[in-house]
Amino acid sequence: MDPDNDSFWVRRLYSGTSPEKLRKKIIDDLREEWINFPNIERDFGSVYAPRTFIETGKIIDGIISNNVMEAGGLIDYTLAISEPYSDISQALDFYKGYYSMDEDEREHYTDVSFYFYGDYAIKIQGTFPYAAELMTEFEVAISQKSFNKLMSLIK
Repeated sequence: MDPDNDSFWVRRLYSGTSPEKLRKKIIDDLREEWINFPNIERDFGSVYAPRTFIETGKIIDGIISNNVMEAGGLIDYTLAISEPYSDISQALDFYKGYYSMDEDEREHYTDVSFYFYGDYAIKIQGTFPYAAELMTEFEVAISQKSFNKLMSLIK
């Protein structure tokens, strides 16, 4: 992160083979993202203990907040981690926050991004814009079966 008054809006969708592997990947990615702060390595050591994803997110938020304050408090951010889910409609709802941003909303940020991590998330990422368009423009619900059919048509 660049603390020179840049403003970023970033969301990440992760997929994984188990909650434990998913938690480790998320923690490792966040640690790497904030590595330039002096005490991140020391502070992140306690995060790997088993707990809920929401609790993990709150702990990481506190660690980042403390490190940001120690570095001069120049970065404003919001961090939230949800519990894992396997419902494609939840993933699409999460993505729609990015997809449905209009130009007025985007102009407040230096960068607006959505990233996909994990084998399954990467596999389905090309279908998300089409599914989000259907959900937004035509107000249709997308089931897993419909999503899979749409994905097979897009390939």
